[in-house]
Amino acid sequence: MISLALRGSGRVRSLAAPVSRRCISSNHQVFAEGDIVLLRRLKDNATTILSTALNPSKKVETHRGNILHTDIIGQSTRKLVTSSAGAQYCVTFPTIEEYVTKVRRLVTPVYPLDAATIVSLLDIHVTAPTTDSTPPIEIFEAGTGHGSLTLQLCRAIHAANPPGAMHRGAIIHSIDISAKHSARASQVVHGFRRGIYSNDVDFHVDSPTAWITGELQRRGGAPFLAHALLDMPGPDEHLEALSNALLPDGVLGVFCPSVTQIGECLKKIKKLGLWLGKDIVVEFPPHAESVGAGLRGWNIKYTVVRARAKEAAAAAAAAEAETETESVAEEASATETSAVDGESGSEGALREEEEGGREVLVCRPSVGDRLVGGGFFGIFRKKGEC
Repeated sequence: MISLALRGSGRVRSLAAPVSRRCISSNHQVFAEGDIVLLRRLKDNATTILSTALNPSKKVETHRGNILHTDIIGQSTRKLVTSSAGAQYCVTFPTIEEYVTKVRRLVTPVYPLDAATIVSLLDIHVTAPTTDSTPPIEIFEAGTGHGSLTLQLCRAIHAANPPGAMHRGAIIHSIDISAKHSARASQVVHGFRRGIYSNDVDFHVDSPTAWITGELQRRGGAPFLAHALLDMPGPDEHLEALSNALLPDGVLGVFCPSVTQIGECLKKIKKLGLWLGKDIVVEFPPHAESVGAGLRGWNIKYTVVRARAKEAAAAAAAAEAETETESVAEEASATETSAVDGESGSEGALREEEEGGREVLVCRPSVGDRLVGGGFFGIFRKKGEC
């Protein structure tokens, strides 16, 4: 059952999913009523069509004629079907990438290769619950949107929720401020392979901070989240609540279109003294430059501008005194050496230690750290004693 918590109402409205005769795993070979299939034109592999749920009374409309659903039901995967105009199509179950990019959308999805990489970077590991008292792994997602990231998160935790289990071993709490988007995302998740991942996620309509605050109050203030993911505008506004809700060493991922938004998160963490430490920041290149998941590491930090004017004055004074005493000349030489030691170009103007300068945000690619989309993804961890 998928639930939408109505913001401000204190009530929970249930969207009871129809009971499926089966959930389609990777080894299913025969199409049945209710399945969603992908049709690929035999003479043009680029032309693909995602069907609606197969129904004996419906048909697939193509530019090359219609295909009756009854011509597909009962057939094996990768069988050919012929349209009313004589065009042949190969029928398969859609991959998660094909499904996400072709199913009707209300918002732009996180593209599947990027979404899979993001979930991999969260480092999620689950097992099936051994007893009824085993606490579930709880994962928070803010910014449900189309449901692309949600599906990848579900796939990562699905092994913790075997059929027939008395309770779930892992739960995804997916939050969106828009009831319309949340409802559509629940339909997207339920539509993939006959709802194979429907039991892995609960959908809620609320603001992230409000939902987390309410859960902390209900649980007596105890942290409960093992992982969290923010894919929404203004992620820094919710860091304080998430810092309180994350378990020690809990992982927080922040996905943003701009690298400066990651910088704002670092600024908020420092300003509020939050127990969050930055692990890595990576860039997903625009899809015009790659097919997704080609990552480049970034070095994002707040640092202090070196007092360049003071250094220049000291260097000038040392040059004037060079002919007076050997000791002054040596001192000037040491000053010049320290100004360039380990630093060059624009990096020489930036350093960690305070020397009377002001703090600025430094954002630069990590040289030589291309790790294998468009956007920036930062990973933070909840600190403990270290």
